[in-house]
Amino acid sequence: MKKKIAICAVTMAMACTLGLAGCSGGADNNTNANNANNANVTNTAAQTLTEIGTKTDKTVAVTITNGTGKVITGMQVSDPATGEFGANVFSASNKVVNGEKVIVNLENTAQATSASTSAGDVAIKAYPDVRVTFSDGTTADLHQLNLSDVTDATLKLDGTMAYLEYTSASSKTVVNTLESEKAAAEAAEAAAAAAAAEEEEAAAEEDASTSTSDTTTYYEETTTYYEDTSSSDEFDTSGADSGSASDDSCLSGVVLRDQS
Repeated sequence: MKKKIAICAVTMAMACTLGLAGCSGGADNNTNANNANNANVTNTAAQTLTEIGTKTDKTVAVTITNGTGKVITGMQVSDPATGEFGANVFSASNKVVNGEKVIVNLENTAQATSASTSAGDVAIKAYPDVRVTFSDGTTADLHQLNLSDVTDATLKLDGTMAYLEYTSASSKTVVNTLESEKAAAEAAEAAAAAAAAEEEEAAAEEDASTSTSDTTTYYEETTTYYEDTSSSDEFDTSGADSGSASDDSCLSGVVLRDQS
C-alpha cells in the first residue's frame, strides 16, 4: 500500500513538473512574441527620414509631412531685407509625395531690425517667407516663418493657399498658420491696389503736364511810329514870303501808321 502511494506521489510530481514546464514555455513564447513586436515598432520609429538640402551652421532642420495632396519638388527661403527668394534647396531628384515625411534643411535668414512706432523705434525680428513648388508648376508661399520654432510640421493647402500645422518648440503648443496666411494675402492685395492707384495718378499727372507744355501763347508786339513824308526841299507856296518855309511844314504830310 505504501508502495502504491509512493508511485502515485511520484506520478503526480512528474505531472506537476511537466505542467509547470508547459506553462513556463508558453510564457516564454508570449514574451518572445511581445519582444519581437516591440522591436518592430522600435525599428519603424527609428527609420531614417529622407534629408533634403545641405546642412550648415546657418540652416534649420525642419521635419515636414506633405499633406497637400500634391507632389512637392522645391522649397526656397526669402531674404527678409529684400524679399528675394534664394535657390531651391531640392535637387532634381528630390520629390516629396503626399503623406511622406522628410527633413528639409532651410536657411534661417531671420534678421534683427526695428520698426517705427508712436513710442519710437522698437526692435523686432524679421522672419523669412518660404516658397513651395509643386510638380504641376504651381507655387505657394508661407509667410513670416520662425523656422527655429517649427517642429513636426504638416504642410497643407486651403484651395491654393498653403499653411502649416506644427508644434512650437518654445511653447509646446500646436500652431495653425491658416488665419495668418489669410491676413497676409489680404495685406498683399491692399498693397497692390494702393500701388496701382499711385501709378494711375502719376500717369494722369504726366498726361496733364504734357498737354500744358504743348499749348504755347505767343504775344506780338505792335509798334506804332510816325513817318514824316515831307521833304526838306518843299516849301509852302501859299505864304506871303515865297522864300520862307511855312511854319507848319514840320507837321506837313505826317501819316500815322499801325504796323500790326
